[in-house]
Amino acid sequence: RDVAVTGVQTCALPIFSLFEVLRYMADGLSNKEIAEKLHISSSTVKTHTLNLYSKLEVNSRIKAVTKAKELELI
Repeated sequence: RDVAVTGVQTCALPIFSLFEVLRYMADGLSNKEIAEKLHISSSTVKTHTLNLYSKLEVNSRIKAVTKAKELELI
């Protein structure tokens, strides 16, 4: 199910999926490697990543990981 958040379409995902992607991003894994670990497609990882950027109000992997650490999410 899709929900609109401030005009952006985001996938309604279990929050643990986003945290798993975030943790693997922090470990330096590529989208392909994250997809393999989570048994999902690379495009799904990209969607999760964009959703994380939106939620964290950032525009890069490095900024997402940095902000997540600042907020003690990881």
